[in-house]
Amino acid sequence: MNVLFISYWGLEEGLTQATVIPHLRILSEMKEVERIQFVTIERGTLPGRLEMAKVEHHWLSTSHRVLDKVSDLKRMQRILLQINDRVPIDWILARTSLAARMVMKLKRKTGAFLSIESFEPHADYMAEDGIWKKGGLKYNLLDRSEQQQKIQSDALLPLTQVYRDHLRDHDRVEPAKMLVMPCCVDTGRFGFSGDARAEVRKELNISSDSVVGVYTGKYGGIYMSDTALDLFKRARDHFGDRFFLLILSPSHETWIEKLLEMGFPAPSFHAGLVAQPEVPQYLSAADFAFSLHRPTPSKMAISPIKNAEYLANGLPVIMPEGIGDDSKVVASEGLGVTFSADHTLPDDLFQKVETMLGQDRSEGVLPRWTRANRSFDIVRNHYQYILKQVR
Repeated sequence: MNVLFISYWGLEEGLTQATVIPHLRILSEMKEVERIQFVTIERGTLPGRLEMAKVEHHWLSTSHRVLDKVSDLKRMQRILLQINDRVPIDWILARTSLAARMVMKLKRKTGAFLSIESFEPHADYMAEDGIWKKGGLKYNLLDRSEQQQKIQSDALLPLTQVYRDHLRDHDRVEPAKMLVMPCCVDTGRFGFSGDARAEVRKELNISSDSVVGVYTGKYGGIYMSDTALDLFKRARDHFGDRFFLLILSPSHETWIEKLLEMGFPAPSFHAGLVAQPEVPQYLSAADFAFSLHRPTPSKMAISPIKNAEYLANGLPVIMPEGIGDDSKVVASEGLGVTFSADHTLPDDLFQKVETMLGQDRSEGVLPRWTRANRSFDIVRNHYQYILKQVR
């Protein structure tokens, strides 16, 4: 069987490395799969080609200019058809609705089986977060394509059960063609390491008795900003001089500026960016984690991979209500603490967090839950199910 796997992100981007490459590796290990044509969408400097068994890597270049998008799409569609002419595709696997938009013409022309994973209402949440204008060109193009994808796809893999229910009840998508596949992680690689904890704390000059809160999100956009700063301040107010804030973010310079503006003591935080393979070591240095996507109606559809990474490492999570399935699970399963979607923070939030510290980071409730509910076994099982449908 020949597979076309298309990602909307570039090869070197964090989401590709964390969420796409592991899925590609799982696919390449399946005996039913003979060849994989792997396509990434690159912006700026072009990367080298990915080397993996059974995989032929193609990159398609595009720009950020709205006026170039239509011509870029047509050019990419031609290239994808050329790939199919050379290696007839049996299964098209698109990662996100943005990637699926590029293969709809190929699907219609070839009749190949089309599955769309990480399917979510991307146009809506870009508009809700003020990044796109609702009714604008970008919004309309993607929203129209997402409606077509719901009908023309052979399998939809939303990230959450609550969004699957919405697609069934509101959009009348056939339940039989939907499989919930949340963002999963290598639970072994993200597991807690006492050695890494000691090493990173020594590197960052964090004392052994410090209580470390870690945050791995950007500043603003789809993430909270003012509420995040308020949370960081409240954590310091509660834990006092013992509190150390660790921020791993591409927006680290902005975070430094904002923290200093609010009077957060420079020796009490570190903001920087580390390579994706190093993230587990830094998580091991922490004691709890912040997950701060801004709750909006369409966020019922998201499954932040950072939550799976945090929980695999045994870190209790602080997050708002209204985020996919995770908010309810975190609250009901004792995996952390949630606060109101209107950003109201309860006075006892960090008292609750403190009661969760000191749990077994390797075999306690959090890592055990993650192994059962966010491991790559879910991805492997869903791919096996789809392979049977394609044949």
